[in-house]
Amino acid sequence: MIPFLGPSGDKVTVNDKTTTSDVSIESELQKIEEKAAAMQEDLSSGELAQQEMNTLSLQLYQLWDNELNSIWSRLKETLDEDTMTTLTQEERDWIKTKRQCSRGSRQRCRGRKPAAIIGK
Repeated sequence: MIPFLGPSGDKVTVNDKTTTSDVSIESELQKIEEKAAAMQEDLSSGELAQQEMNTLSLQLYQLWDNELNSIWSRLKETLDEDTMTTLTQEERDWIKTKRQCSRGSRQRCRGRKPAAIIGK
């Protein structure tokens, strides 16, 4: 497990190591997951207009993006240089793979009507 360093002085055990933080990363993620689940539920309800769905989807993306950036910042402060370099390369590899998969999906769908793409 990877330790993190939070913004304040409370001691927290993460990844079998004691660090300092206002809240543990586990409780922080639990709150984010609960908020995200509520947003997902609203998106799946069928009660929102398209613009509301677009806005909520953006908010959901921003929720996770902000959390990822928060965790990354803490990791940068606590990990040794070699570990951070390895983690950064793994992140770049993951992004590259994600983009390749996304491009592949778009290419498979090119020229097809939306109904054909979603299986209707």
